Amino acid sequence: MIAAVNGMQCLGELCAAIVSFIATSAFRPIYENSSETNCGIECRMAADRAWRIVVAVGACPAIVALYYRITIPETPRYTFDVEHDIIKADADIEAFVTRRKTGDLDAVQQARIKESAKRGLNVPKATWGDFKDYFAKPRNWKLLIGVTLCSFFVVCTLSIMAVLA
Repeated sequence: MIAAVNGMQCLGELCAAIVSFIATSAFRPIYENSSETNCGIECRMAADRAWRIVVAVGACPAIVALYYRITIPETPRYTFDVEHDIIKADADIEAFVTRRKTGDLDAVQQARIKESAKRGLNVPKATWGDFKDYFAKPRNWKLLIGVTLCSFFVVCTLSIMAVLA
């Protein structure tokens, strides 16, 4: 998943560069008629419109992602582990298998089992000792360092590209 996220960052940066190029090219005649030191009202309005177009186009994928994030149902694992709702988790799994949007629930049985599940679960709190035990293993350190270096190199590459541009 982390490789996919980093890969999508690069794709997003490429798309941003393309949109910026198109927005700037659309106002090219206006920019050509003005100089670097003499940017009149028409030049300023063109620059203002260009950056607004870039921001608006960049907001579109975020709006689509927000829509899907709001409308997707919770996973049965979340419903079971966090909400302690065994009946709803089972109904969600049944709905997924049968390709329905939602599962059938018995509200009385759901409330009864949910309450008994809360009393029966004894989940320990995480401690600093757990943190130390987890990172005492070399495998976990290697994963952390690998992910950190990937992000570091992406940011370094972008910084170098920005300086050279």
